[in-house]
Amino acid sequence: MLVAGIVLVLMLVAGFLALNIYTGSKSARESLLTQYFRAYASRDSASLAELTGEAFTTDLDIESLDRGGYELYELATTSEGALRFILIFNGSGDAKRAIVADMHYVRVGFSNRIESMRLVDQGRQLRE
Repeated sequence: MLVAGIVLVLMLVAGFLALNIYTGSKSARESLLTQYFRAYASRDSASLAELTGEAFTTDLDIESLDRGGYELYELATTSEGALRFILIFNGSGDAKRAIVADMHYVRVGFSNRIESMRLVDQGRQLRE
């Protein structure tokens, strides 16, 4: 009985550590970003609320996104709690629009929440 209890405690500790390590990993941050834009393009307000904090702010000024109508690229982790990315999507008219922005996030328990999306730079597609 004592051995089973010790094994159970060790398994719980290992599970806790694994979850804790994943939450801080690069793939967890990238997943948070892709989930956000997937929910945004789907107009899924419930998922957006789960992914963002209560004080979430953004200055990206994205009129709308269509599922499959945008491209998302991760650039770098600019600082602890920030991930820089590029979003390319159809802007007004036929021109594509590209934005460079930072996603700021915090760990809340065993998950990450987006605090803000801050515009760094933007541009429009050039015609030849």
